[in-house]
Amino acid sequence: MRISIAHNKTVAQVIESADRAVDQVFKGLPLGPVEIVEQQKNWSGGVMTFHLTAKVGPLKYPVRGTVEVTERQCIVDVDLMTFGRLLPNRAQELIEARWRGLIS
Repeated sequence: MRISIAHNKTVAQVIESADRAVDQVFKGLPLGPVEIVEQQKNWSGGVMTFHLTAKVGPLKYPVRGTVEVTERQCIVDVDLMTFGRLLPNRAQELIEARWRGLIS
């Protein structure tokens, strides 16, 4: 899933928003309670790589991705892997809408 979000904030502001967004975007999806565990984030300049595990009940699903922040855009590339197959199409739209809301 690739999302390109235009912004008119400073790069530092968008980096801060993106850092928080990774923590929040997957919570409360229509699968029941989703807990984010084993999260790792690493920033290198304006690019963050992240790995996390989405836990639904006793099951755990890895998710990984990158967030690139430029002067005008925030580009989010998320690989939902197996977790994506569990999500209804509407949930993927919800994830995209959440990213947009948390960044802009």
